[in-house]
Amino acid sequence: VKNRHSVGPVYVATAGDWRSLLPRWHGYTPRVHAQYPKLLAEMTAFVMAAADVELDFSLSSSYMVSDARTSSPTEAWYWIDKDAGAG
Repeated sequence: VKNRHSVGPVYVATAGDWRSLLPRWHGYTPRVHAQYPKLLAEMTAFVMAAADVELDFSLSSSYMVSDARTSSPTEAWYWIDKDAGAG
């Protein structure tokens, strides 16, 4: 599960993927929250639903842009700087 389903927003999926995923996600969320009443209960339910329908994700961390002073290799500043002529 960790390598194929531990994801977070942004989600990109086909309409067919969402049609199979959403009912399970909706069904799991209150049950997970009842056992784990924390902020990320719905995210845990999402991961469970994705695993249940065998929907694997390709992970990309290059969509994140937060603080220009960060040196995190997981943010997209390299492409922004490159396009601006700074890189």
